[in-house]
Amino acid sequence: MKKLLAVVLAGCAFGPMAGSAIAADLQTCRSESSTSSAPDYKRVGREVRKAIVPEAKKYLGTQYTAQWLQPDDAGWYVGVAPGKRSLAEVRAWLAGRVAKHFKGRDAKLIRSRMHVIRQPYGNAELGETGNAIWELLSQEGPFISWDGGEGCTLSNAYRTEIFLYEDSTEADLEEVRRKVAEFGDRVRVTRLDEPMANG
Repeated sequence: MKKLLAVVLAGCAFGPMAGSAIAADLQTCRSESSTSSAPDYKRVGREVRKAIVPEAKKYLGTQYTAQWLQPDDAGWYVGVAPGKRSLAEVRAWLAGRVAKHFKGRDAKLIRSRMHVIRQPYGNAELGETGNAIWELLSQEGPFISWDGGEGCTLSNAYRTEIFLYEDSTEADLEEVRRKVAEFGDRVRVTRLDEPMANG
């Protein structure tokens, strides 16, 4: 989103396969950290990000939503929006990438912690939405402190999130929600009773 402070949810990596995450196609993002104390995470985490994340972004294109680390289970997650590639296809592709870059114990460990999660919107679509909202609010107001970005702190999936701050009123909140209503389910707006951080 142009000129906005990004809402960062700790980036790391992702994946497919195994376990309950496959059944739970849509899952709340819970990430609060970019690292984990889980066994072997520090040893392989950086290598997973370097080896597989860029390839996944290219493979998924506009279906790519986000990547994140769940620090409680040290699982790597990738969010995938609807499109030509099914979740099963993405999982199979990622399994092949893991086999290409990692062997033996490391490959088994990474596969056990990688999950593909269904998301309603891709990062590119959310970015376009954010840019349109920036243009709208910067021209029409209300002229208050606000920022935003792509995140999942206000719902159970990645969306464009807008935050108003203590110099705003409930009336401002309602006005912003009314103005962005044209973007539908892609947007969430909230008000925080605190000053906006500088920088």
